[in-house]
Amino acid sequence: MKQNFLAKLFIGFFILTFVSFSIAGYATKRARTEEPDVLAKIGNYYKINITDSNGGFYISGMGRSFKNYEKADRTWDINGQMHLENLTVSTRAADVVLEKSPDSNFHIIAKGMIDKSESSDLFEVGSNDNELSITDHDKHSKDVTLKVQIPNGFMKNMKISTISGDLKISGIQSDELKVVSISGDIKLTEISAKEIEAKSTSGDINIDNRIASNIETKSISGDVKVKSQDLDKSEIKVKSISGTIVNPYRGVSDGKTRLTANTISGDIEISGKAE
Repeated sequence: MKQNFLAKLFIGFFILTFVSFSIAGYATKRARTEEPDVLAKIGNYYKINITDSNGGFYISGMGRSFKNYEKADRTWDINGQMHLENLTVSTRAADVVLEKSPDSNFHIIAKGMIDKSESSDLFEVGSNDNELSITDHDKHSKDVTLKVQIPNGFMKNMKISTISGDLKISGIQSDELKVVSISGDIKLTEISAKEIEAKSTSGDINIDNRIASNIETKSISGDVKVKSQDLDKSEIKVKSISGTIVNPYRGVSDGKTRLTANTISGDIEISGKAE
């Protein structure tokens, strides 16, 4: 009985497949009769090659995911004498690294793959009103990395956002630092920021701050680790629904600084930093 069932199932699948291909072939022939260059138009739209092959069709170029990606890299060097105080970085999937510049100028280094038929550059870089802005071409690039080197390692205000890329910031000083990533990890190492706001949906957040600061972190399922100065004098509020909390400090109601860490299913770990 089982063999008969499998045989009938195979025959039914074969007939269905044959009929589907027959209908598709008929429709294609009708379309070519009414519009002879239809295959060329489809190929140009999806950036693939479609050619006749023994009464059928041969398709190539699918590995490009409908885009003609090429390697691209570019460096922008910006005079540090411009006194840019604010930095805004907005990207879809690029991994972003911020670090201290080796000299007195800004250096922006971008690498990745880009569809040059749609866009000539991986990022748009602009500066006005004391602000340096960096934005990527989200629909026409992939596998992108961005490194921003900051002179003297100081920016007054910094806003860094990405959807799926990781964010790494090290050796930077700032009055206000805001970082947001949906699924990427956020790692802040040996930074000195008076105000820190870090948000992620599923990525981990790791903060190593060198001075007493106001720190706010939020994550849905990622883990949160915070190491900062003078936490024994800070107002600390931590909350996790199902994760583990490690916090050796008790919240001080009149603390000069505050630390707030919230996550739903991730773990939270709070630790102090030695003088």
